[in-house]
Parts: sequence; C-alpha cells; structure tokens
Amino acid sequence: MGVVVNSVAFNSELVSGSTDYLLGNVLNKVTATINISVGWFAFAATDNEFLFAPTSGYPTPAQVITSESSSFADFKNGDTFTVTGTTSNNGTYTITNVISEYEIRTASTLVNETSTTAELVGTTDITALNLLYNLVENSSSEDYVSAIDGSIKNCLRTDLTQPT
Repeated sequence: MGVVVNSVAFNSELVSGSTDYLLGNVLNKVTATINISVGWFAFAATDNEFLFAPTSGYPTPAQVITSESSSFADFKNGDTFTVTGTTSNNGTYTITNVISEYEIRTASTLVNETSTTAELVGTTDITALNLLYNLVENSSSEDYVSAIDGSIKNCLRTDLTQPT
C-alpha cells in the first residue's frame, strides 16, 4: 500500500499566509497541514499482462481479471478500484473475491481483453493516523523522543472522517 503526500503547508504566527517550510520560535504557535492519500495499485506491463474476462477456466469468467505476477496481493474483498489504460474495461469496479494474488473477481461484467497498459488504482479511507514528528536542530540526527520529558513526539487522531 502506498502513501502519497499531496501537499504540506505551515501557518505561523510570525508570517501571514502559509509557507512550505517550518518557521517558528519557542512558544510560537505553528500549524502544519499535511494532505495525504493512501492507496494500492497494480500496473500491467509487457512482462505482466492483465487478462480481463478470460474465456474459460472460471465460473462466470466474464467477471475475472488475471495477472501474470502477484499484482493483486494488496487487494481485499469489498475494495473499489478504478481501471484506466484499457481499450474496453476502463471504469470503477468492486472486488467480490480475491481468488489469489494473481486473480480477482469483480461484481461487474468485463470485456475479454489482454492489456499491457492497464492501471488498477484503489484508495483507502483513512480513519486514524499516528504522525510521528521530528523537530530537532538541523545538525542533529533523526529523533522522535522529546528531550524535555522522554515521551514520543506524535499526533494521534482516531476520529477522522472522509470528505463528502
């Protein structure tokens, strides 16, 4: 599963507006806004063809996608994903069964097609986040332990909701 940092902005009492760098002094209030996406993906290639709706070998084969490598290892039953890069199967699908890391079954009927350019991308809703932060002098090594009280420097949120 991949994490993408879409944007980072800092708002400080010392400057108006936001900056892309941390600016503050002891006792100054600084707010960090970090926009991230969490998702999973599978990419077809010349050495990893995806076969949509194989013509045989499965019950209801028109709902199956196969891969020549273990492209579907991170996929789960109930996941929704988007397909792009195909001739006939671009769209959004829901997984009803992860048959193996090489095969998935969707709730929708697919068109028989082999692709070396297909991209399957899903996103995962984030409901909790534990962000460890490291605020040390530039010449210091990475350290997530507070020099004041020995606690771990983190921001834990467990009540996150998705935008509608």
